[in-house]
Amino acid sequence: MNNKIKYDNNDIFVAVPAYNEHFLFETVKLAYERAEKPDRIYFGIFNQKSNLDNFEDFSNYKNVRSINVRYDKPLGASLARLNASALHENEKYLMQIDAHTIFAHNWDSFLQKDLDFLLCHVEKPIISQTVRSFSYEDFLNPESKTIEKFTGTDAHPFGVLVDENGNEYIGEDVFRSNERKYYEKFLEHYFCMGSAGLFSLSSFIEDVSYNPWITLAPEQEFTGLRACTRGYRMFSTPRNYIATMTKDKKYLDTYTDDLCTNENNIKTKVKYDVVNRFLLGNEFGFYGAPDKESYDEYIKKSKVDFNKTKTIGHRQGKENK
Repeated sequence: MNNKIKYDNNDIFVAVPAYNEHFLFETVKLAYERAEKPDRIYFGIFNQKSNLDNFEDFSNYKNVRSINVRYDKPLGASLARLNASALHENEKYLMQIDAHTIFAHNWDSFLQKDLDFLLCHVEKPIISQTVRSFSYEDFLNPESKTIEKFTGTDAHPFGVLVDENGNEYIGEDVFRSNERKYYEKFLEHYFCMGSAGLFSLSSFIEDVSYNPWITLAPEQEFTGLRACTRGYRMFSTPRNYIATMTKDKKYLDTYTDDLCTNENNIKTKVKYDVVNRFLLGNEFGFYGAPDKESYDEYIKKSKVDFNKTKTIGHRQGKENK
């Protein structure tokens, strides 16, 4: 697959990883209810459960493809995303979200319009931005209008920020709203959201794909590195049209807790000769940067110093001395 493919459709493939999710059915329902053209929306869901909850029944939605699996522990966010993306069937656009997402009305048309505009200027654009959140209580409370009245909110991109101790971290940089806009309204950045907020052509699936060895962190930084070193440019639009649920432990199981406590040591601390092993592709080839020059260019642009990153979650990794 490549970006020169001429699609005969404007279909959108929505890839969703799920693990013991309580909002998954509502996510799918809202996506269709609030799309301007729901018949062109296709879902690919990798649905994992470690409990005895019944799997969601999507039989009333003809365009939903799902894989249902049971495991004691989660297999990791990236492997779930990889399996979800494998359900793609030639839809033109790819949308990556979490399994607890709400949508503004006409979200599909707004995102397509923005991406098509970027394609007039950039060969491989990605729309990737910070995403507003809502609480599970908002969903449970019939008096709450958060979900019902969500119409899209101002979006700000990620930036490299400094905490009170002088440590750099990646966070939502509201001050970037004053920067020069590319093509009148887009801010450019160099990170991919690890969850909601990624929209591109479906060729992204094969150009970049998802590293199955990364369980959780730093999934978004790895995805950003691979995308940028393969010619993609990432932009934040002035507004976003989805919001994601804050994962309250009272209602939702989390990847993080299970990954950190798993007796099989899924999440392994790795010291940074890993730059050469993983990020430069020497260990897993395709899943790192293709060469040192493109890696250095990404580090310079993104200001993300992987040598300072404390942990990489990957399956079957070894502790490096």
